[in-house]
Amino acid sequence: MNKRFAATTLLAVVWSGVADPVALGQAPGLRITNTSQAGGALSLAWSDWGPDTAYTVQSRDRLDAGLWLNVPGAPAWAIQTTSWTDARPANAAQRFYRVLAVPRAERGKVLSASLTATYTKSLLALLLASMNVSMAPQNGVLQYKVVYETIDPWGGRSQASGRLVLPDTLVAVFPLVSYQHCTLLRKTDAPSA
Repeated sequence: MNKRFAATTLLAVVWSGVADPVALGQAPGLRITNTSQAGGALSLAWSDWGPDTAYTVQSRDRLDAGLWLNVPGAPAWAIQTTSWTDARPANAAQRFYRVLAVPRAERGKVLSASLTATYTKSLLALLLASMNVSMAPQNGVLQYKVVYETIDPWGGRSQASGRLVLPDTLVAVFPLVSYQHCTLLRKTDAPSA
């Protein structure tokens, strides 16, 4: 990852209705440029890091404990704009905000696809028979590993992989079958790892 994104957190403190930006580990050039309140809503604005940057706003009510959570109010984090308004009522005496700058991601962009295995019709029949499955395969299959771009919990660029299995001959149209694994604790537990 680009070292420019190593320390990219901004902090704004709202205390009893007064917004005050405070810099904590700010990266050069990344600054909260404006805070304002109108009608009970807080607006934050920050400097622009360019077209390859996206931003996620997080908040919590205390600094000493708790998780930073993405704030509601955007269809999906990260956003490409450099401002955001929190329309939530101020139900706490204070609320802390931070802005994370992350590399912009192009979700679903295929980064690589490679053939990882070929299973002939006879090999599939042998494998199915060894598991006591009484089904005769009609085709062999080609197995591909596909690596694609997605986002991490902060909206930054991340990679994921999946397996695509296709018949080795296309004499007929086949229905799409999809099997997907859930979130796993260990990367090696994923069938596509």
